[in-house]
Amino acid sequence: MARLRTRHIALCAILVLFIFFFLPANDTIAYLPRFSHGSSSRTGTYALARYMNDPTHVPNILAKNSTFDWSSVNIKYPPPLTPALPPPVAHRPRIQHRFKPDRADVAAVQEQRRLEVKRVFQKSWASYRTKAWMKDALKPISGQYVDQFSGWAATLVDSLDTLWMMGMREEFYEAVEAVASIDFGKSTAPTVNMFETCIRYLGGLLAAYDLSGHEVLLKKAIEVGDLLYAGFNTENGMPVDFINFATAKEGSGLRVESQVVSASPGTITLEFSRLSQLTGNNKYYAAVSQVMNLFHQNQNATKLPGMWPMMVSMSQKDVVTGFQFTIGGNADSLYEYLPKAHALLGSTDPSSAKYEAMSRYFMDTARDNLFFRPMIPGNEDILISGNCDVLDDGPRLDPESEHLSCFIGGLYALGGRLFSNDEYLNIGAKLARGCAYAYKSFPTGIMPERYNMALCPGKDHRKDCAWDEAAFAKEASNRPQYKADLPKGFTTAKDPRYILRPEAIESIFILWRITGDVSFRETAWDMFKAVANATDTHYANAAIMDVNAVGGGAKEDYMESFWMAETLKYFYLCFADTDLISLDDFVLNTEAHPFRLSKVPEVLGSHATTTTIDVLGSRAATTTTEVLGSHAATTEVLGSRDTTTTTIDVLGSHAATTEVLGSRDTTTTTTIDVLGSHAATTEILGSRDTTTIDVLGSHAATTEAPGSRDTTTTTTTTTINVIGSHAATTEVPGVPGSRDTTTPPPPPPRSTYWGVTLPRLKYRGVATPLPPPLPPPRSTYWGVTLLQLKY
Repeated sequence: MARLRTRHIALCAILVLFIFFFLPANDTIAYLPRFSHGSSSRTGTYALARYMNDPTHVPNILAKNSTFDWSSVNIKYPPPLTPALPPPVAHRPRIQHRFKPDRADVAAVQEQRRLEVKRVFQKSWASYRTKAWMKDALKPISGQYVDQFSGWAATLVDSLDTLWMMGMREEFYEAVEAVASIDFGKSTAPTVNMFETCIRYLGGLLAAYDLSGHEVLLKKAIEVGDLLYAGFNTENGMPVDFINFATAKEGSGLRVESQVVSASPGTITLEFSRLSQLTGNNKYYAAVSQVMNLFHQNQNATKLPGMWPMMVSMSQKDVVTGFQFTIGGNADSLYEYLPKAHALLGSTDPSSAKYEAMSRYFMDTARDNLFFRPMIPGNEDILISGNCDVLDDGPRLDPESEHLSCFIGGLYALGGRLFSNDEYLNIGAKLARGCAYAYKSFPTGIMPERYNMALCPGKDHRKDCAWDEAAFAKEASNRPQYKADLPKGFTTAKDPRYILRPEAIESIFILWRITGDVSFRETAWDMFKAVANATDTHYANAAIMDVNAVGGGAKEDYMESFWMAETLKYFYLCFADTDLISLDDFVLNTEAHPFRLSKVPEVLGSHATTTTIDVLGSRAATTTTEVLGSHAATTEVLGSRDTTTTTIDVLGSHAATTEVLGSRDTTTTTTIDVLGSHAATTEILGSRDTTTIDVLGSHAATTEAPGSRDTTTTTTTTTINVIGSHAATTEVPGVPGSRDTTTPPPPPPRSTYWGVTLPRLKYRGVATPLPPPLPPPRSTYWGVTLLQLKY
């Protein structure tokens, strides 16, 4: 039985490798998965991919070049080209909860909720398409449009990945075709905001490419990346806040602003790093590394060590001076990108190892100085994030919070998993519940843009306290903005608007995916009903002026692109299949655009398709096939001079690597891992190491073949252990080719490998010599006789 199963393993391995080697390389959509037709009602990642990339419905869309080529700019102050991009991460800790399937009745409820979120999105998208197509944003009350982000169709680009996730195939490909014609060589404004362009346009294009694999999206992303790269053309290498379009084209250098919010230069890391990963061009990663090195080197030098002031001077390279500290607006995404950069890049490389240390340092500092437990009637165990001013008498907590701060709960939960820190996870849960509490406290069921709450008394503001009406009245009397109709515990609603922001539902979504606590999913539904009801208009959804007024009061003719890019996306993901945008496979930027996490190796679902075949004696022979989001798959064939591997990773399984006949590496392994099984490794013909076959949880199966490094004699052992069986071992003494002092002469040259006779090929018009001598040919491995294949 064990022998029979081993044969099956070998045949499967050969079949997978055969398919890989002979995939067409010149097909314009060869990188897309060849799935049968699926259904948009199935929201799991692979079921959705089958539907969205059904070859019979995938158009071949080509990018139209912009009127200006940003890569051609002759930069006066070129940024350094080091450090090098770190290699893909071999292992990451598990982030997402191990979900079990919902009961049928629960699943039916979640399906209805998912479809309701999709309905709201479809209404907004249809109105944008008919009233504001190719404009930056729709005005949801008047049905007019506005261009506030350079006129490059911000809402369209921002919504690409949401269209894909919701299975809106026709709308997605229509949008991709529109994106292909965007001219990033022209702008409706003389200056371009670096921050907004990076998170919305570059982030949106990269994420849509990571999900769909369409080359047109990567090409347009490169155009935007090169435009933003021109923003680093400064004397000190720091990026500008606003790119002067005309001056940037000239390449003569830009002037860095004297004061900018810290979030602006600190929110480029993910997008530039991912662009370098996808293109293999290190310049983007190297440029942004200089910025983050500045923050890293000065993290301990500020008035609140571990954090940076809200305002910084990039012209002076001063990220130290200042006394106001917050994780809210103006600084938020600087901190958000630290754990996420660690997730994307790992910490095995010196240039990226800093992100873990920076993350831990800021998280400890914020915990001790910004978070507080409010005094509220129910004494719920929640936390709110405030601000901190550091004056002569030391840090002083200001219990003012804002909607933008609500992302921090999800970030702490993510950090808790990334850094194996349960305290971070618990703090994250309390922060997320704090924002949910603020939502349910107001008549509309929505929290205000900015507000204050009463602190629990004492030095430890995170310690619980009982409700004290007199103490609350005293605290409220110190606030000029206090109104008697505010919910108990709230001393102000300084900005009572709700402008369709996503940060609260973002944290609820992350806590749901990390903990599996169904209360977070129920909270998400309550929040969605409140938001959809209060913001609904004839065309779409609009900002409301007062969350403390019944019905939200008047509406503002304003709908940011993040309504469809972030808010509705997070609501949708709360009720969709939990493997859709799994937190173990993606990291989301601050605009909720998911970037696929590079792994060693990764498959089905890749990106760039690069093929180089170099046969019989060339220097480097590599075949790289990436399909819908996977990464390196490299092969060396017959006599190449470099170390080569073939990587096959199917549907989330692990490494599959092969080195074939004659490479210079002394160790060769074949690993086949399909659909989650464990390692199956084989070394063939003259290597130094062992062969391991481990299938479906079985234990070691090892073989040492002729030519190993044994002393005096070669010992060949075969251990086959399949599906939990025990060892079966055979030792054969006296095999030639070990490290004895007398070694048989090498066999004559051969042109047959595994029973396949190769023709004499020519490389660049020159006859290529046959590969070096190898042991006699054989056609049987593990008891399996190979077919005579044509190469």
